[in-house]
Amino acid sequence: MEQLFGALHGDFATLKLEIAAEHKKLKREVIELGQRVDTLEQDQDVQEEKWDCHRRELFTMHDKNQELQCQIEDLENSLNDRGLNAAVKRQALLIQLRDAQADLCLLQETQLVRSDWRGLRSRWLDRQFHSSGPGRRAGVAILFATSFPGRVLGVQAKIPG
Repeated sequence: MEQLFGALHGDFATLKLEIAAEHKKLKREVIELGQRVDTLEQDQDVQEEKWDCHRRELFTMHDKNQELQCQIEDLENSLNDRGLNAAVKRQALLIQLRDAQADLCLLQETQLVRSDWRGLRSRWLDRQFHSSGPGRRAGVAILFATSFPGRVLGVQAKIPG
């Protein structure tokens, strides 16, 4: 009996050691798994932060695009609104004429004074003739593109305006 008890005790001790080793192994695996979960959660947090950042950039870019589109529409719609007093309107006009490949442009109600015309420069613009009204009122202009196929034979000016 003692022998049987000793054998059982030895088997029990061995089994206890095996269970302890298995427990230790499982404990290590749980710790490693926990660390991997932490890493994945951190990666997920980083990805969510990146997503949030990209989303904010996208919304910012969308807002800027909307704002620019509104400015462009305002500019296109306002070229004939109170004349060409703003330099940006004059430049926008020249850009539109260039893009349309126009040879000649006849303008009325320019509302510019002589000094405003001096600053008008473009690769599209070759020659210009203009007449300003009193102050920033009235006014007409003829703009010729560098591609204008004709030639000006003469100019008559009636003073004033």
